[in-house]
Amino acid sequence: LLAGAFFGDARYVRGTYQFQKFFPVSRNVTLAMNTQFDYGKGLGGQSYPFYRNLYAGGLGSVRGFDTSTIGPVSTSSTGAVSYLGGSKRLVANVELQFPFPGMTKNRDVRLFAFADAGGLWGDTSVVSLDGCNYGKISFSGCNGLRYSYGVGLTWNSPIGPLKFSYARPVNAKTNDKIQKFQFQIGSSF
Repeated sequence: LLAGAFFGDARYVRGTYQFQKFFPVSRNVTLAMNTQFDYGKGLGGQSYPFYRNLYAGGLGSVRGFDTSTIGPVSTSSTGAVSYLGGSKRLVANVELQFPFPGMTKNRDVRLFAFADAGGLWGDTSVVSLDGCNYGKISFSGCNGLRYSYGVGLTWNSPIGPLKFSYARPVNAKTNDKIQKFQFQIGSSF
């Protein structure tokens, strides 16, 4: 997917690549994999528009971190932290899905174990008060990838798919907000 605005004041380009694959491990066990990379950049010397920023953290990206709390931050003089979003995002998820004990023939309720990784960076050099440069893509350090692992349950309920996850963040940083238990109505992966 490639999106862009080439008229008026908004001059930017953004591309998204996503790959999802499900591998049957056995009759009742499935390995699900997801990778996504997003890249946005301002054109003609302009900054990437803030209203098009991407976010990471939470279900759909890195479970165990609160929604949209990974990546560039701004800290006010009172110490309040604002999550700015960014123009570059990398997310990778792996799930091993298996039947709920005693319900091997019922595909409506399944358990899963997972591992997630993800990062978010800005279009320009954004240096926070702690000296972290969020404009530079890095896989370690304060602006590096965040990792988590955990377990969960999916249920294809009468109102739609429900997903419950319990995650443990591996390398939370100073400004990251942790949310170990998460709940989602809708998509299953």
